[in-house]
Amino acid sequence: MKKLIALLTGILLLFSACEKNDNDTADRAEKEWTKFIQKHLIGEWKPNGIEVKPLLGAVVLQKDYADLQPPGTQDILILKQDYTGQFNTFLQQGQLKSIHFKWYHKLEELGVILDDKREFKTILLRKSSEELRVSIPLQAVIADLVAFIPELEEIDATERGLLFVHFNFVK
Repeated sequence: MKKLIALLTGILLLFSACEKNDNDTADRAEKEWTKFIQKHLIGEWKPNGIEVKPLLGAVVLQKDYADLQPPGTQDILILKQDYTGQFNTFLQQGQLKSIHFKWYHKLEELGVILDDKREFKTILLRKSSEELRVSIPLQAVIADLVAFIPELEEIDATERGLLFVHFNFVK
C-alpha cells in the first residue's frame, strides 16, 4: 500500500511539473509571438504622404503630408508595446491635439480603436524598421479627411467605393 501511495505521489508530482513547464512554455511562446508581431511597429512614426488610389492601380490623388500641416509642425504617430498609441497632430491654428487609441495587429491587418469606440481596420502593405504603409477604404475615412483634402469631394461617389487611402509613415 505504501508503495502504491509513493508511486501515485511520484506520478502526480511528475504531471504537475510537466503542467508547470507547459505553462511556462506557453507564456514564453506568447511573449515571443508578441515580440515578433510588434517588430518594426513600436516607435514614433512621421506621416510623409497620402495617396488615393485603387488597391492595385494608378494614383488618383497624391499629397505630400507636409503640405497638409501648419508650417513648422510635425504630426507623430506613436505605437507603444502595450498596444496603446497616440497620434499627435497640429490643427490648422497650430494647436496640438493628441488622439489616444488602442491598436492591434492580425496577419496583414493593423487596426486602431479610438476612445470614442470607432474602429479603423487598415491593410498593412509594408512594415520595416524605417517605413510603414497602410491602406484603408476611402469610404471609411473620407468624412475625416475632406477638411484637409477638399479635392476628395470631387471624386465621383460611385468611384469612392473602389478607392483606398494609402498612408505612408517613416521613422
